[in-house]
Amino acid sequence: RSHTSKGVGGNIGAAEGIAYTASGDTVNLAARLQVLSDSGTITISEATYNLIADKVNADNIGHRQIRGREGTVNTYAVLNLHETVS
Repeated sequence: RSHTSKGVGGNIGAAEGIAYTASGDTVNLAARLQVLSDSGTITISEATYNLIADKVNADNIGHRQIRGREGTVNTYAVLNLHETVS
């Protein structure tokens, strides 16, 4: 369940309680796609699909309204990897 773009990650907190976190639009969209996914389904954005289209079989499941975003996001359901992917 993924979206691909630039993000921000790093250690946040005091010396005694440092935790790594990531934030920003990329992380938020990936989380929203995860929530929209049916159990056992991998839902990806068009940006991710364009990067891996030669490695996966996927169905375009259309434009989805994502909470907190203007407009829609074109989404794909990954069916499986191409047989030649190792």
